[in-house]
Amino acid sequence: MREQVPFRDPHAGPGSMSTMSAQESPLWDRASSISVAAQPPYVVPSHTLFDSTSIGIATFLGSPVAGAWLMALNYHRLGKRNQALAAFAGGVAVTGLGIGLGYLIPATYSSAIAIGLVAIMKNVSKAMQDAAVEQHMREGGQPGSRLIAAGTGLASLLVLGGIIFVLLQVGLGSEVVVGSKDQIYYSGSATKDDAKHLGEELKTSGFFADRGASVLLSKGKDGTAVTFLTEDGVWDRPTWWLLLKKLAAR
Repeated sequence: MREQVPFRDPHAGPGSMSTMSAQESPLWDRASSISVAAQPPYVVPSHTLFDSTSIGIATFLGSPVAGAWLMALNYHRLGKRNQALAAFAGGVAVTGLGIGLGYLIPATYSSAIAIGLVAIMKNVSKAMQDAAVEQHMREGGQPGSRLIAAGTGLASLLVLGGIIFVLLQVGLGSEVVVGSKDQIYYSGSATKDDAKHLGEELKTSGFFADRGASVLLSKGKDGTAVTFLTEDGVWDRPTWWLLLKKLAAR
């Protein structure tokens, strides 16, 4: 026979009593079998993330590839490596496109292209990453330094300039300096003596006047080609046509 023991129901009114078996106990007196998972300690992010303004600064100083590098760094720190690779590859492609347009269109529009590329990179990073950057800062994380963004842009500019310089040297061939500033680049089967001879002809005719003019000399199976690198509008001057006729007659 179970022993009945009185107990007070905490949900009942004053003075009310109830009985229950001694083998039973109120729910609030039993050893709870419900375990509460321990919450991990809150950790403030130790890494930084660059916002769209920093990416715009890097792009302005060093081309879209610099801004794309910072975007890729953000993705890497967020654990999104595939997106990091895609962001950097996109920046390289946009930079190449910008360089190509710079050669194809008049120089007066180059500033507009540069400003447009900065706006594109800033808006893309804002749409794709600023939400993550804001969440990062709400969690106590710090934004990427503007100085680091600027340094990344300048470093990118130096590297990109060096690459372009090397490519131009390879593409233009060897060089002969006439006077102190004028240059003849020769390639193909053209020799240094050929370049020197052409330089003397150009100096005698008045084309070379030690003002930094450049000429490309190339020889191959299709014959000899001489390319003059001049400023815009020079072919509208009658004197240039007379000069070319004199050179052709020699």
